[in-house]
Amino acid sequence: MRGTPTVSLRTAAQAYQLSPAAAVLQRIRVEDPTATDTNGGKWYGFASVAVNRVNDVVIGYTQFASNQFASAGYSVHLNTDAPNTVRDPVIYQAGLGYYDKDFTASGTDTGGNRWGDYSITQVDPVNDTDLWTIQELANPPVGTGNPVGTGNNSGRWNTWWAKIEFQGLDELNISEFRLRGPNGPTDEFIEIYNFGPAPVTVQSLDGSAGYSVAASDGVARCIIPNGTVIPSQGHALCTNSAGYSLDSYPAGDGTTATGDFIYATDIADNAGIALFRTSNPVNFSVATRLDAAGSTSEANTLYKEGSGYPAITGFNIDYSFFRDLCGKGGSVTQLGACPTGGLPKDTNDNAVDFVYVDTFGVNNGGVQRLGAPGPENLSSPIQRNNQFAAPNLDTTVGTSSPPNRVRTLTSDPANNSTFGTLDIRKRVVNNTGAPVTRLRFRVIDITTFPSSSTPGFADLRARTSTTVVVSGVNDTATCGAAPTPCTVTVEGTTLETPPPQPNGGGFNSSLSAGTVALATPIAPGESINVRFLLGIQQTGSFKFFVNIEALP
Repeated sequence: MRGTPTVSLRTAAQAYQLSPAAAVLQRIRVEDPTATDTNGGKWYGFASVAVNRVNDVVIGYTQFASNQFASAGYSVHLNTDAPNTVRDPVIYQAGLGYYDKDFTASGTDTGGNRWGDYSITQVDPVNDTDLWTIQELANPPVGTGNPVGTGNNSGRWNTWWAKIEFQGLDELNISEFRLRGPNGPTDEFIEIYNFGPAPVTVQSLDGSAGYSVAASDGVARCIIPNGTVIPSQGHALCTNSAGYSLDSYPAGDGTTATGDFIYATDIADNAGIALFRTSNPVNFSVATRLDAAGSTSEANTLYKEGSGYPAITGFNIDYSFFRDLCGKGGSVTQLGACPTGGLPKDTNDNAVDFVYVDTFGVNNGGVQRLGAPGPENLSSPIQRNNQFAAPNLDTTVGTSSPPNRVRTLTSDPANNSTFGTLDIRKRVVNNTGAPVTRLRFRVIDITTFPSSSTPGFADLRARTSTTVVVSGVNDTATCGAAPTPCTVTVEGTTLETPPPQPNGGGFNSSLSAGTVALATPIAPGESINVRFLLGIQQTGSFKFFVNIEALP
């Protein structure tokens, strides 16, 4: 740029972090303290700033000097950097020519220079982690309106953008596990969950083979190799090849819950486990740990969070600890909506974050709750509650009225329905924007055993249901092209196994809509009518909430 500054000071790019009360928490300044107008020192102008969800900062600006054309650049402050510091400038597009634009309309050279109409920095709207910046740079003067040379009004400008990618938090945690099962102490699995808004690509911090799940003996059991991509809201599954018995539990399109990554050494009952961003045991530490889950009997705090989940007896049964998907701590009697909205709870306290279930509802170390393990791997359907609508089958009548709910009083003790059944019917609408090839429902909150020990609360058991034909529906959306009242088909749902659930389904049990498949998907905007059949072992107040899981 041209002209002789009339001040002895330099220009800098500066950003402040403020508290809600407007107190200055830190100041980030990009400057060259040695700069003058003639020594080649760097000047900065027309800055913009943005911050991502993990408090990484990018300041975008124009950089120029007495021997440097106006160039587009940025500087970064990571959330792990010391306060009031900033990293070295990055010039992502150098200036390409001399620039001179006078402020006056007549073109009279007053020694001033107009610059800086465009500068913006913003967070990526998809992952809320990466940052983008658009800055100006000087372009070569071309054409009669911009004559070649260094005279007045000889400059042209251009804009250039840059994407600054950040690793983010690697938002992975341990979402479900068990340390024995019907096959004995090696009937184990450990499920990893990506709770972030973007896929996680595994890359160890230290150049080792990948991430690892280790037990509190300090030995890595399961290694998740570098380059593995875990989708947002998706899972990865580690299993013990010596005893894991749930490998035929349904997963994605035509796949089952086989282990993505395997190990063969038993993890002791009630031992702590932890997920690390390294597979090198020497580097297992709080700094490399992503998550941990351990019992109250685990002494090594590196392998648990808080006081730990309740220590249990080593029964060879189908049990599991899973992250609370509702937010009520697995209460069988607390009514009302789910505080977490169907997302796994993670408060860094294993005692309140994990819920114990087993298929017999036994009292195990003071915890007792009917439910089932539900291991999920990389191919499994993903929770998509916000991409589906689930209105009643017939919205012209109340939720508790037929055909939306149907109460049958016929006793059927053999199918966990001593006091009959409750049939709930819904129309599930695909709002994902893509054909849905796999659809299932996971029970996240239910009044079930041992609620029968509390007077006034129902004891419900999820059951497999068959397809039924329902007449007299007056809902135009459900009827579609047919005139109202119409007759519609309501598809049954299947209680997924293994494990066997002789007492019916409870917490974490899943029910699939078997008619949805690769060959028969639900098109975008289309819907399917489904029913949930619940056996009643005790009457009373009840609740029944499910997550909708789907592919793609």
